[in-house]
Amino acid sequence: MPHVASLLLPVELRHVNHTASTNVLILEAFSGRKPYNARSMPHPIQIEQIAERVERLLVRYEELQRTNTLLAAQVDTLTQERDSLKSRLGAARARVDTLLERLPQPTGNGNNNGNGNGNGNGDHNGHGHHKVAP
Repeated sequence: MPHVASLLLPVELRHVNHTASTNVLILEAFSGRKPYNARSMPHPIQIEQIAERVERLLVRYEELQRTNTLLAAQVDTLTQERDSLKSRLGAARARVDTLLERLPQPTGNGNNNGNGNGNGNGDHNGHGHHKVAP
């Protein structure tokens, strides 16, 4: 059986995996640096204050989520109500138009007061609709 070690090529890892290397030259190059997390931890009092602040923020966040859910439900309810009212308004206008069409047409007997509707009552509102008595 051939010797396995003779099949391996010598590899210099200096530029490939320097942080995991055990090469003395590489380790010496990094020995003067401080690690990224070398800062001291905050005092326990600061940590408690931060934890309390986070808890308050979480409570506020949950309150805002509930409020948002309630407001969204109100928007849905109001949207449905608005749509219903628009539909009812359209139906009422159609009924009024039908009633207006059933009114007798004015006759040319001279009762025209100049407003163009010929009935002499002056009940034309200027918007293409007649006033309907309650």
